[in-house]
Amino acid sequence: MKLNKEEDIIVEGPCEIKILTGNIFIQGKEFGDIAIIGKGTFSVSTNNIAEIETNCNILAKISHLGWDEIISQIIQTEGTTIVLGSNDSGKTYFCKTFINKTKNITYLTADVGQPDIFIPTFISSKIFPENSIFNYTEFYGYTSPSYNPRLHVEQTSKIYEKTKSKINIIDTDGWVRGLKAYMHKKELIYYINPDYILLFDERLKNDLPSMFQNRIVIVNKIPRFLFKNKLERIRSRREKFIKYFRDSHILEVNYTDVFGSRLNHNLSTAWGDMLQFEYGECYGYFIDKSIIKGALVALLNSGKISGAGIIRNINEKIEILTPEKKADGVILGSISLNDNFEERSLRLLKCY
Repeated sequence: MKLNKEEDIIVEGPCEIKILTGNIFIQGKEFGDIAIIGKGTFSVSTNNIAEIETNCNILAKISHLGWDEIISQIIQTEGTTIVLGSNDSGKTYFCKTFINKTKNITYLTADVGQPDIFIPTFISSKIFPENSIFNYTEFYGYTSPSYNPRLHVEQTSKIYEKTKSKINIIDTDGWVRGLKAYMHKKELIYYINPDYILLFDERLKNDLPSMFQNRIVIVNKIPRFLFKNKLERIRSRREKFIKYFRDSHILEVNYTDVFGSRLNHNLSTAWGDMLQFEYGECYGYFIDKSIIKGALVALLNSGKISGAGIIRNINEKIEILTPEKKADGVILGSISLNDNFEERSLRLLKCY
């Protein structure tokens, strides 16, 4: 099979590609002999002409995406790039390609639903080529910025300021439709003040403020038939939770670190208000006890988020399932996971 620089192929792994002549590029990495591809969908391109043999399932031939050329230009000028577009338009894949083409870069994942660094509900950054899971993270606590857009912007900006370097790329979520989504992305851009705004949806261009128009680059997105649907995105989050909590143990923390001062088995007080676990004559706020067992939490160690946990039992001590070794603080989120790591909403209900 022959490839030329005017077209790319989309392949599905796991599989391998033998390069008979020329060279090929996959996610920014160059191959000249053989490329072993893992599970997933990948684009394959060449900078001239290449002849290949493969057992990959070839999903499509498309016009050359041109991502490598855009990335090379940004690397030369350095600065900060923010990537915007709808769900599964290729934003995260583009970011991975970017990382593979440069040696020193800060990668920030602001997509709390489909993160590429840590598990869902966390905003995280990683400085490459370091090998840590993350260099800095904030616990947002939900899987969409629509839950609390202002908090999401503040946490993303905080991480950016703490970890930015000469070259930075920020991956965002696919929430781009509607007035609230527009205001969220606009505020995020104002706070970050990026040098480049890469749009995977050209229709978003005219809505952005005039002062940023000269920073916009329109990027070709991957074919629409490769997009994940809502169920596939939920399944992807579940797989991330399962992988993270695979080798976990029970860690005990003080009751007061999570729910404040305990008045009885059913009632606590924190921040000047009441919290109740069984619905009856309700005071302050109510949380369903069957849902709180499974609540996703962030674990603190010396004032810094060190990982995540799941509440498994509430007694004199709170039992938390986690792969982390220790914690001296806990932040409660807004989702709960059942025994199969399936999501449930965890909301405080105000009593009236």
